[in-house]
Amino acid sequence: PRPWLHTLVLPAVALVALAGWSEVLTPPLVGPMKIDLADPILARESTRWDPLARVDVLRTRTLSAGAYDYLVDAGYTGPRPYSMEMFLDLGASTPILEAGSDAVLDATIIAAPYALLDRPAVMIIGPGGGIDLRTALAHGARRVEAVEVNRAVIDNMRGQFSSYSGGLYADPRVEVHADEARSFIRRSSDRYDLIVMTVVDSYAALASGAYALTETYLYTEEALTDYLAHLRPGGVLAIVAATTERSPSS
Repeated sequence: PRPWLHTLVLPAVALVALAGWSEVLTPPLVGPMKIDLADPILARESTRWDPLARVDVLRTRTLSAGAYDYLVDAGYTGPRPYSMEMFLDLGASTPILEAGSDAVLDATIIAAPYALLDRPAVMIIGPGGGIDLRTALAHGARRVEAVEVNRAVIDNMRGQFSSYSGGLYADPRVEVHADEARSFIRRSSDRYDLIVMTVVDSYAALASGAYALTETYLYTEEALTDYLAHLRPGGVLAIVAATTERSPSS
């Protein structure tokens, strides 16, 4: 056989094998604060890859609202929409709430800024599964811009999970940009009444101590200066960050 034929055929066979049987050949490994896909209580709805992460959407086999409980006031006893959870690299997660009652959103920490604002123009950094979008719309936002760096997340929310989530990414009041948020905001000339960033850091990275060696550039002094410079007079910057105990701090 011609030597060049091996050079072409063998890599092609390897790529086909990895594309079709990657999880069999190289199964995901469970690490600290990572989800175990073999857990029998979990059902996988979707798996996508993009250059930044593997994106899995999971639900519990017993329907649950637990994916966003950590954002809700412990004293709230009203209705809670069921939810799925979207995981990036089986660690960082974002809830996808089923379309329905919005009453629970008033009891979340992310609703607090809307008590100070009337029909705000909102910028959301990392909209993920859409809970921030839904909160903004439920509280009368007249315009919402959102910047999501992960295209697989956007594809999920505009595609397979659009109906489940109530079409948040397609709402006429919402404009979602596929971009890196800090770069997008620095290039933008727009001003907002509210800039929101809710748990865009990763529990998995926090648990492993990754941030002891590297910073997330969304939280630097220069980034915060950029956000504040894009607020209108009287505007609000709302940041909810994660702790390793999976409870929010702001």
